[in-house]
Amino acid sequence: MEASPTVSPELTFYLPSPVSSQHEMFHTIGTYDLYDPTRFEIGGIGAFDIMSSPFGQGGNLAIPGSASAFTKIRATWLKPIEITQDGIYNIPAAASSDVVYVIREGYADGEYLLIENRQKGGFDANLFGNGGLVIYHVDESASLQEDTGFPGQVNWPQNGNHYRVAVLQADGRYDLENFRNEGDEGDFYIQGRSIGPGTGSNFPNTDSYQGGTIRSTGITITDIIASGPTMSFRVVGLTPGQTPRPSPRPSPRPSPRPSPRPTLRPNAPDSTPQPTNRPRPPRPTLAPVTLAPPACSFDSCGGGLTDVPTNPAPVCGSFGSCGTTLADAPATAEATTTSTLAPTTGVTIPVSSSSPSTPVSETSSSVACHVSALGIALAVGVAMWLEIN
Repeated sequence: MEASPTVSPELTFYLPSPVSSQHEMFHTIGTYDLYDPTRFEIGGIGAFDIMSSPFGQGGNLAIPGSASAFTKIRATWLKPIEITQDGIYNIPAAASSDVVYVIREGYADGEYLLIENRQKGGFDANLFGNGGLVIYHVDESASLQEDTGFPGQVNWPQNGNHYRVAVLQADGRYDLENFRNEGDEGDFYIQGRSIGPGTGSNFPNTDSYQGGTIRSTGITITDIIASGPTMSFRVVGLTPGQTPRPSPRPSPRPSPRPSPRPTLRPNAPDSTPQPTNRPRPPRPTLAPVTLAPPACSFDSCGGGLTDVPTNPAPVCGSFGSCGTTLADAPATAEATTTSTLAPTTGVTIPVSSSSPSTPVSETSSSVACHVSALGIALAVGVAMWLEIN
């Protein structure tokens, strides 16, 4: 009797079918087989990836199931969001978004966890149960999917046996590694389930196991809500004491609280008195000084007065030529003659004569008129000084 062509995934790829074409096409974009090559038809990550089983969750070649988060990353269809601090994270269904989370902190190089939300619909129409979160433990240093390891195996997990890409099955049964099935609803993380550090007997856990060296990462994934198109979960153990609530959309950072500036101690005041720039009072405006012409005029020789008007009567008297006596003096016995400089100055110079009959020498008359001229010059000088200051 001819063997069924569905005995192994590799055999079916030789049959013309859309599914086999998709599987082979995926190899051309950098992906690789995720089934266990020692068993072909089972193992690896089962029906959680078309690169492991092309029959899907219902064994139907027409509905082969979707690619896993690992294969999508290998094909560069998405870039995972790295979780680096404690918090609550939202994750929509993989069929309708490209949100996948990765946790690398605490693991060796090339080792990490991947988290995706698988829900029924599309290629996952036959998904087990009601779906939920699928958590993968990836160790890129492992030799593909051929070193199966599970609890109860001799010296496991220190023997270093594990798949390169392993589904951390929530029910802890390790059905995929034991070739019991290609997955079931107990493998999803849903409300009431969690995963954390190993204690020596709890499997699966979040410990690092690359090369058989077991190290606790201290990471716990908990507070998972009911399965649905958008789920959330909490991560603790990455940054103790911090519990932000990040989401695929970055939230604004709080503004740092400004620190108070130190108060500067004022310097001692300078004891040196500073000049005060007081406004100067406005200078008084001096009325223009109009000097009256002298009552007497000097002759060319600088001696006596000449050419004095006779009407009204001359103040100084009328002199003839230089060195003459008074010709037209007042009739009083003793006359006091005043030479007025200007109406605004109020400066007067008295000139005395002995009597109308007493001769006035050239020196006396010259001195009197010189004194009058000196008074005029003095008044002009005072006016100029006041204007300048």
